[in-house]
Amino acid sequence: MVLIHADSKVPEKGEDAKLYCQALTDKIKKIGDIPVVCKNYPDIFQKIKKRIDERDAAIAFQGMQAGTGTDARAARVQGRLSQPQIQRLHTNHRRFSKKKEKSVFG
Repeated sequence: MVLIHADSKVPEKGEDAKLYCQALTDKIKKIGDIPVVCKNYPDIFQKIKKRIDERDAAIAFQGMQAGTGTDARAARVQGRLSQPQIQRLHTNHRRFSKKKEKSVFG
C-alpha cells in the first residue's frame, strides 16, 4: 500500500511511480490534476480518465428518477434521443413564448 500526502514527493520512474499513479486513481477529480509521471502509463491514465468522464456524465442525470436517468444515459451512449428529449421536441412551444396568438374573434 502506498500512502500519499499533500507534501509527498512525486516519484520520477520505476515501480514506485506506477504504484503512486495507481494510488491516485480514486483521488484525482480533474484531468488537469494528473501528474506528468502518470501519463507515461497509458493503462492507468485511461482508467483515471474513464472514471472522471463517468462522474461528469452522471452529473447530467442527477435529478432524474432512477429508471429515467439510466435510460437517458444509455440513449446518450448509443447516440439516440431519450424519451424526455423527444417529448420536448413535440411540445407546443408557443404557450411559453411572449408572442400573442391571433384571436379567432377579432
